[in-house]
Amino acid sequence: MKSIGIVLVDWNGLEVTLPCLEALSMLHHDPAFTVKIVVVDNDSDTPIENSIKERFPNVIVIRSDENLGFAGGNNIGIRYLIDKRFDYTLLLNNDTLVDPDFLSPLFQHLTSNDRIAAVQPKIHFVHEPHRIWNAGTHFNKLLGTTGTRGYGQTDKGQFEQPEKMSWLTGCCMLIDNRVFLDKAVGMLSEGYQTYYEDADWSMRVRKQGYELHYVPASRIRHIAGYSVNRSSLTQEGPKNPFVVYLHTRNRIWFMRSYTPFYFKPISYPYQLLYIIGLSAYYFLKGRRVKLSMVGKAFQEGFFQRPSNA
Repeated sequence: MKSIGIVLVDWNGLEVTLPCLEALSMLHHDPAFTVKIVVVDNDSDTPIENSIKERFPNVIVIRSDENLGFAGGNNIGIRYLIDKRFDYTLLLNNDTLVDPDFLSPLFQHLTSNDRIAAVQPKIHFVHEPHRIWNAGTHFNKLLGTTGTRGYGQTDKGQFEQPEKMSWLTGCCMLIDNRVFLDKAVGMLSEGYQTYYEDADWSMRVRKQGYELHYVPASRIRHIAGYSVNRSSLTQEGPKNPFVVYLHTRNRIWFMRSYTPFYFKPISYPYQLLYIIGLSAYYFLKGRRVKLSMVGKAFQEGFFQRPSNA
């Protein structure tokens, strides 16, 4: 029997982590595999282990002494599962709700072909379950940008076929652990911290000849933007300026790393125009902190590299 470890990363998000764990507790039993849940407390202001153990005593909780971002937090869980010799890892955002039978289609598809390294489900919005959040992804080589297929569309069955993808979302991704042990791939790049770390990892996976697949028979729901838009509303707006910095810097890093050299005369000016437009917007809105974060992201994005990429 195979073993699957589910990794959730929590940073001051117990209000969504507990409902996520409740949904996971309702998973239909599949005799083909066992399941263990690992929650990584990414240095929350108040440790969450007791609150989780009161309701879910079988969940493993690992406390990090510092906030390592999405990439670093997940890597803690991945390392734990590899040390315990688990066969597969499911990365799952803590602000999701899963259907009871979502895991079996992912497992069946992943194990159907040794060339498949990871799979993702179809993802809907929690509060608008008829609308799609992610039905696969794409990468624009010309501009060096990533995109999400079907975002905001009403689900009318237009994305019902399993397909190969250029990258998978870290919101929900079932991975064969043998891929993490491939030194040419490794784990998520902690230099990215949060944003584009999933796309970066996906590109490294595909470079080694593995495949990434979208499996619409599996479905979950996602509270989009929970960790980004929950700060107090100020002159800077609801989105944290640090989020703007990370997202802007990382999209430049990703473009530099994965755009073919013959398209870079187009992708570099495009990113510069994006930076100029974003800066003008924040200037006109009087959002000085975000404006300075865009400047910092520009400098690091074009003149530095992720420390462990």
